[in-house]
Amino acid sequence: SASQILTYVMALVIVALIFVLGFRFISSSLEKQRQIEIIDFVNGVTNTIKAVSGDFGTVDIDEFKVPTDYSEVCFVDLLQTNYGDLQQKYPFVYDEIKSKTQNNLFLIGTGYPYSKNAGSVSIEEPPHYECIKSFQNRFTIRFEGVKSGVKVGNK
Repeated sequence: SASQILTYVMALVIVALIFVLGFRFISSSLEKQRQIEIIDFVNGVTNTIKAVSGDFGTVDIDEFKVPTDYSEVCFVDLLQTNYGDLQQKYPFVYDEIKSKTQNNLFLIGTGYPYSKNAGSVSIEEPPHYECIKSFQNRFTIRFEGVKSGVKVGNK
């Protein structure tokens, strides 16, 4: 019966190994999918800003999918200096701006904060930033060509 015990132990080890490797594979795949969704979102926003920038009066409303751990996207006009309550509401965004990273697009939520320069964002009205909440892992964003770039906001 020692051989039966050895067989059961080997079977348990093999099953445990399959579970561990399977879990790692699934976790890795989910993280890659998350990264692809972030890249797709940023590329979509950046391309829309490029297309609308310099085309005064053009309005484009687009919907973008994002990972579930991001609930807001913020845009900041980097040509401005007074951002009102930004430091209190969004300390990460404020710190990024004050450190002069040139990032003006920020994904905020329970996930690791993400920032990128999305192009010429113009928000002339105080507080010179616009944050949009997601709905069912999607952002609907309005882009409008203005004289100094692209104004962004809720639909």
